[in-house]
Amino acid sequence: MRIIEGRRATGQLQIWGVEMFTRNSLVGLDIGCHEIKAIELVESVDGPQVNALATMPAVDPVELPQAIRNLFAGAGIKTRNVAVSLSGQSVIVRYIAMPKMSEDDLLSSMKYEAGKHIPFELDEVALDCARLDNGESTSGEEEADEMQVLLVAAKKEVLNELLGVVRAAALTPLAVDVDGFALG
Repeated sequence: MRIIEGRRATGQLQIWGVEMFTRNSLVGLDIGCHEIKAIELVESVDGPQVNALATMPAVDPVELPQAIRNLFAGAGIKTRNVAVSLSGQSVIVRYIAMPKMSEDDLLSSMKYEAGKHIPFELDEVALDCARLDNGESTSGEEEADEMQVLLVAAKKEVLNELLGVVRAAALTPLAVDVDGFALG
C-alpha cells in the first residue's frame, strides 16, 4: 500500500480532525483488476477538498474486504460512506431516442423499452435511465417530438457481489456508477 496524498499538516490536521465528522464527506472507491484506489473528499467552504488518496495492488477477491480496511486505515480515511463503480461486460450503456414524455412516464416505460436494447433478461439486471436533453427547444427551432435517453443496465449478480464486498469492509455504499461515467 502507498499513500499518494494526505492532508497531514500539523495545524490543519487538528482542525480537520474535528470538522471531518461535522461536514459531509465521501470516499470514491475503485476496485480494479490491477489496483484498488480510494480518495476521500470532505466538503469545505471552498468546495470539495481531498483529505486522503491511497492505492494498493489488487488482491484475491476473498481478501478484498480486509485489504480495503487496511487501505483506509493506512491512509487515515475515517469516512465510511463510499461511491463505487462497475465496469466490464456485465454493464450495458445505450443512448436511445424516445418520444417526449414526463420523467415519471419515462421511468415507468423504461422496463418495457429496455428489453429492446439489452441482451440480458430484465429480471437479471438493475436498470437506470436519465434524460439527456433538458426539454427546452433552442431559439427559432421547433420543439422536437423525441428526447435522448441514457439507459444503463448492470447484472444484479455482479452488482450484489460488489456491494457485498463494500459492506464486508464495514463501509456504506451510497452510490454506484458506471466506470466511464465516474470520470466525468
